[in-house]
Amino acid sequence: MKKYYKVIENGHILAVGTNGPDSCTGTTKAKYEEIVNAILNKPECDENHDYLLREDLTWELISVDPPDVEDAEAIAAIEEALA
Repeated sequence: MKKYYKVIENGHILAVGTNGPDSCTGTTKAKYEEIVNAILNKPECDENHDYLLREDLTWELISVDPPDVEDAEAIAAIEEALA
């Protein structure tokens, strides 16, 4: 039998899955599917913002720090090497 779970921190859903560890919060299949649907329909935003999914399945807009220029250059170099 498949078990459904969600990981919640500070009122936000960080992850969902099946057959997870007992330390995770259990949920129903219907609620799991609602959460997955919400995640698949996450609103778009610019590079200075992101969204966190609340337990009530509403999205909270947050500001994020822009990437460090050196980090961005390093990432670009890695991506180029892997291409």
